[in-house]
Amino acid sequence: MYRILLVDNESYIVDGLAEMVEEERRELEVYKAYSASEAVDWLNRTRIDLMLTDIRMPGMSGLELQRLVVRQWPRCKILFLSGYNDFAYVQEAMRYGGVDYLLKTDGDEKILEAIDRAVQSLEDQLQANEILQRAQAQVRDTLPLLRKDFFCDLLHGDLQALRSLSGQFQMLDAGLDSAQQLLLVVGRTDRPAHIPSTDWPLLLFAVQNIAEEYMATSVRSLSIPFDSSRIVWFVQLPDGASETEEWERAARFIGGTLERIQETCLQLLELKISFVFESECGAWQQVPERFGALCRHMNRSLVNGLDMQLLRISPESEAASSSPSIIGRPTVPGYKLEMLATCLETGQKSQFLAVLHEMAGAASLQDPDPLEQVSLYYGIVSVLLSSLSHGESKELAKHPIDLWGLTHYEQHPSWLEAIEYLSAVAEKLFLLQNNRLQKTENETIVKIHNYIKSHLENDLSLTRLGEVTGYNPSYLSRFYSQTTGQNLTDYIAKERLLQAKELLAGSKLKISEIAERIGFASEHYFYRFFRKATNVSPQEYRECVKRGQSM
Repeated sequence: MYRILLVDNESYIVDGLAEMVEEERRELEVYKAYSASEAVDWLNRTRIDLMLTDIRMPGMSGLELQRLVVRQWPRCKILFLSGYNDFAYVQEAMRYGGVDYLLKTDGDEKILEAIDRAVQSLEDQLQANEILQRAQAQVRDTLPLLRKDFFCDLLHGDLQALRSLSGQFQMLDAGLDSAQQLLLVVGRTDRPAHIPSTDWPLLLFAVQNIAEEYMATSVRSLSIPFDSSRIVWFVQLPDGASETEEWERAARFIGGTLERIQETCLQLLELKISFVFESECGAWQQVPERFGALCRHMNRSLVNGLDMQLLRISPESEAASSSPSIIGRPTVPGYKLEMLATCLETGQKSQFLAVLHEMAGAASLQDPDPLEQVSLYYGIVSVLLSSLSHGESKELAKHPIDLWGLTHYEQHPSWLEAIEYLSAVAEKLFLLQNNRLQKTENETIVKIHNYIKSHLENDLSLTRLGEVTGYNPSYLSRFYSQTTGQNLTDYIAKERLLQAKELLAGSKLKISEIAERIGFASEHYFYRFFRKATNVSPQEYRECVKRGQSM
């Protein structure tokens, strides 16, 4: 979904345009600003894809606003709307990247056509064929393979890699500065069953190229495929940028850009990808620990079944989940333990048990090594304890776990019984996890509903609701739909209609006052909404209620 911001100091123009766009182009998410400063606030809060703005406004002109937009969201398409057919303004607007110039005397049809052209321009920027061709060229290049080896070592905490950053960056032409701080981004996408394994590396490179297209305008970045499902981005400010002034803007840019990358990958490559990224920068020496924290957040968040997540992780939330990472753990086999951790944290019970029994079977073949069995047992225990540490005390009291038996291998008469005991503990942890998930989902839905009911007259955009709940707007929309079975916009409309009926039936408020109270910018727009929902006008409804007629 593309977002369009409508900007004009004349409120009736903004409201009229919003009504037209919402009715004629329902696929667009509409935001309104009644001044340039209000527009700047929206630009700082969320990604904007299209902006239709007046060119002459008090305080800040449309041209000045354009420069701010290009700096914050370089791919935003800007349409200018003016009452002046001034060629000098047209020239300057086009010089800074405006895509169209309209007069306020132009009809709705011309405005909608201009919006359609801007949307098409956005979609034309990245074509699937170009992406795949660039990916094929990059696959043939050996340099990315050398980069991958080095940066994977760095993520695993290899001391030699950490000591040789500057020289390796130069040799690998990484385009990064070892003396500058960075943000980490982790993306995850699992190979769909219909895609051959031989084609999968090419698609991962395509994802990297899509991200490069979007990020290159405002930040420096390098990406590497960490494994078959995860890609890691190392992001720095462009040369000459002041870290204290620019990091917050960069984090906002990354959040909005990752959302667009998700949409492009889904549209062009038919891939669903989730992202987790840091809200604050850090030093290169901290990369292994920060990467482990991001992976844990990613794994735990995937438990709710949504496959296009976008999470911004703060230092506080990282500290709350600072249990030791599975990555780099010396217990053998390490990658199997990481698989167990991922399954446990994402709610994949059957796969967890399958991997567990596969590991147990491999350790119980002829002439089993007792030391290997003990080592494997405690490796699995460490995975279970890491998940157990995130449980709530009340839930743990309802489903107690014998920690003594868990942490003392010698209490189990045989290897088989020890594995069965670990399986039983895992079953309890999955039950606890499911209870926590349901509780969190219910609390979030209740919070959304309560906010909507008490703020019908205020901003109820996805961006605002995302700020209230702490969710990314696009993720919030998907989460709500999958949890409740209905669209969030439909629920808001239903609540506004319900409140309108109550006020029409039980108050003496004017219809214009009711429209304002439930969040409609104009009485005309409210009339059209009400009639479409009930087949009668608000006044007709009020009169029917007075006469005692049911509607």
